[in-house]
Formats: sequence, C-alpha cells, structure tokens
Amino acid sequence: MPRFVPCLGLIFLLLAGCGPHLTPTLAERDVRPVGAVPRTGSVAVGESLLRGFDRYVYTVYAPRAAALLSVPIREESGRLEPGQKWFAYFRLDDGSLVVEAPPEFVREGTRLGLRLDGAGKVTGNRPWFDLRAGARLNQPPWTGPRSLFREAGKCPVDVFAFDVRYAGSRGRDGLFEVRDFKEAGMKPAEWERVVVAPGKTFSLHGLTVRVIQALPDSVRYEIGSAR
Repeated sequence: MPRFVPCLGLIFLLLAGCGPHLTPTLAERDVRPVGAVPRTGSVAVGESLLRGFDRYVYTVYAPRAAALLSVPIREESGRLEPGQKWFAYFRLDDGSLVVEAPPEFVREGTRLGLRLDGAGKVTGNRPWFDLRAGARLNQPPWTGPRSLFREAGKCPVDVFAFDVRYAGSRGRDGLFEVRDFKEAGMKPAEWERVVVAPGKTFSLHGLTVRVIQALPDSVRYEIGSAR
C-alpha cells in the first residue's frame, strides 16, 4: 500500500533537524470509500468490491483581502490575493503555525514561511522564516497589520484512488487484487495480490475487508472500518 510522502516530505525531515523550534505538522487523512461502511456483499471474479479515495490534507489559510506585503528577502513587495492558499506545513513549540507562501507570492526557488496564530493573525515581531534554511529570517520588527489571514479549511496535498477486485479462489482462500492509483491516474502507483482465508481480514486505507466465503467464481465479503 502507498506510504504517503508529501512532495515536500524530504525537506520536512531535513528541516525538523535544523532547529529546535520549527517542526512539520502531520497531514490528516480523509478516506472516502464508494458505498456505505460497514456493509456486506458479494461480487464475481474480476469485479470490484471496494473503491474510493484516500486524501492527505493540511489546514490552509487565505488572505482576507488583496494587499501588498513587504517581503524581507527581496526588494519588492509580495501581493496577497484572497484566492491564495498558504499551507500550515509547520508549527513552533508555542503552538503557533508557520504557513508557507504560495509560489506566486515568492520568487522562484524561494520557500518563505509566515508565523500565524490559529485565528490567522500574524504573530511575533520577526514572523518570517526561510523554509529552505529552516531558520527565522533576519528582519526588522513587524509594523504592518496583523489580521491578514483567515482559516480556509482543509486542502489535499496528495490523493490516491484505490480499487480492490476479486481474482478467484486458492482452495478455500480468496485472492484479491489491490491497486492504488496516484491522483486517480490511469496507471497503478502500486499493485499487489492478497490471499485471505475465510473469517480473516486485511486492511487498507483505514478500512477492512473480511472474507465470509470464497468460491472459484465469487466471494462474499464484509467491509468495515479499521478505526
């Protein structure tokens, strides 16, 4: 099964060791199976018994209004727009967040973070961070407005589609094909076969599949939650 690593995951791990205060937040999982859970049913060989999506989401903040904001690592100002997504990828020991500026706000190759409290207010006298260096920027004290952002919900960073199909029996056991598709693409990101005895279960994406009866041409099963 997929081991989720965000596109920035390696950098996250490096930054976690660069300083004692800036640490990565953890993505939340949002599993969305097709159909009710729990449920029982039966399918024929080659048919799907479980499909759905597994999303890894982070809290995002958005500017309350369009504005120019002075950026300490370049001469010009960055432009805030209400539609921007500032992801809460990091936090400090005091519980405040460091949200990452979107690519359109910073110059290419720059990763810039801004310290916010949970309500979206800029906090601290030196709120800017260089996320590539994992350190607070050398900057003058903050003198601008602080109520610049609002929490804008959760947004997925990585998405998998999954599909479990019955592939026939091995004696009394059931054989299943488990496929994961990166961002619902056409080619599976991972593929494996799983053999399960009657009465036993296997788990994937926070869900369980229990085999009730496996026959050469069909299987009776039960879908449940692993949580």
